Amino acid sequence: MEILLLTFVIRMKLKFIDFLRGIAVFLVIIIHTANYGKFGEIAYSSGFRQLTNLGQYGVQLFFIISAFTLILSYKARYKKEIKHVRNFFIRRYFRIAPIYYLGIVYFLWQNRLGPRWWTGFEKPIEFGNILSNIFFANWIDPYWLNSLVPGGWSISVEFSFYLIVPLLMLFIKNFKGALTFTIIAYLMGGMVTHYFIENPSISNPILWSAYLDHYFPKQLFVFGFGFMLYYVIIIKDWAIGNWNKYLLPLAVFSSIFWSLGNELIIVALIFSVAMLWTSKLYLSNVISTFFIYLGKISYSSYIIHFITLHWLSYYNFMDYLGGIGSSSMYVEYLIRLVVVSGITIFLAKYSFEYIEKPFGNLAKKLIVYLNTSVRLVNFTHFLVYNRHPNT
Repeated sequence: MEILLLTFVIRMKLKFIDFLRGIAVFLVIIIHTANYGKFGEIAYSSGFRQLTNLGQYGVQLFFIISAFTLILSYKARYKKEIKHVRNFFIRRYFRIAPIYYLGIVYFLWQNRLGPRWWTGFEKPIEFGNILSNIFFANWIDPYWLNSLVPGGWSISVEFSFYLIVPLLMLFIKNFKGALTFTIIAYLMGGMVTHYFIENPSISNPILWSAYLDHYFPKQLFVFGFGFMLYYVIIIKDWAIGNWNKYLLPLAVFSSIFWSLGNELIIVALIFSVAMLWTSKLYLSNVISTFFIYLGKISYSSYIIHFITLHWLSYYNFMDYLGGIGSSSMYVEYLIRLVVVSGITIFLAKYSFEYIEKPFGNLAKKLIVYLNTSVRLVNFTHFLVYNRHPNT
């Protein structure tokens, strides 16, 4: 019954998921656009700047959505496919690798190999850095984390999560399991991060702090909220029964303890409530249609908006009204946000059509080919070992 339900839901394509993806990438565009031009010179303590800085949490919304869709598609396919784990990795790899690899090539050309902020202005881009990005392992080193492809840290964290999804699916069977994973990941991430705060591996304290804010152990528990939302929204399984004697107090105390140094727990809770609420909406107006479309091209938009910002800045097309008065400053930022979003969407549309979709179709063809090969080998094996004695 669950498989039939999931197949039906996937065919519906869950418009609210694309809507939230659109919101997530727009949040990211908001904060990065604020870092350019005269608006970028405003102190971070100013009220409007603090508001734009909230856009950084769009990445955590992506993580929650990703976990939700991963468990949805995984459970819908694992009993229907011959090699569901292999097929899972093929789909995931072809989903993110082509655009990201093009991003590696492009940003190597754009920014060359020289030192930059994410290498502490100490090291150039080295072969190990490039190789770590190719294998989506750049989160393991503070100098590799985000120095090659802007925003590359989130791609490597996402891919690292892909690697453990099949293992997690063996243990997470219901809401209880999803909640347990989230709490364990939260506590473990907090303990690991606390150890690394006390025992830094590099001498640059600012870079080390930025690294610990982005690396995989700190972000892992956020994906757990996507798993929990799957059981609440799709399966309608949210009761924890007698487990609340242990899990709820543990969740409360761990939240109080670790949220002192990890605001992501609050962010994840807010986004989870928003996702639950959005899942019940009928999204049909102009605004929701815009964000649904943006959500469809969100991955390309995520990479391309960095390119858009670079070239607008390069040609001094970031400030339009002159001056930095109390009113013109905000109008100028809003104009820039429209310009950056418009160019990004225009380019991302073609990236989606001519890169993402073709490689997605290639993944499907590869899976069909491999499945056919497996059936052919099995059939040959049957003929060889089940021949009639007289043949």
